[in-house]
Amino acid sequence: ARPPLLGFLGIPPGLEERMTPEEQIFVAGIVRTLLTVSRQQAGLVNEAKNHDSRQRAALEQITAPTLIISTADDPFATQPGAKYTAGQIRNVQSVWPEQGGHLLVGGLEALWAAQAQFLHEPEIVYR
Repeated sequence: ARPPLLGFLGIPPGLEERMTPEEQIFVAGIVRTLLTVSRQQAGLVNEAKNHDSRQRAALEQITAPTLIISTADDPFATQPGAKYTAGQIRNVQSVWPEQGGHLLVGGLEALWAAQAQFLHEPEIVYR
């Protein structure tokens, strides 16, 4: 049976079978972190308190090089918001994998390569 926590983490059904051993270790580390919720209590309370009163961020004012990655199969449907965000930031690079769920598993090596390329880019071009 599928562990219920995988769905909570945003890993679509069937994706766990394709995870590499490194990705399994990555997900296990996230699970261990989440299981220590008591350490995160203050942050969770603050998040809940501020959730409804959030104001639009001035994304167009961000000038730092920014990398945005979001998968099409994220059960939390983050890609539309990520694409909107990418469209508002001047100095952005984006990666839109089809699969990977919320934790971007099933292709982490390619995403880590994109991240490494972004971090080592000698010259970032402003649009």
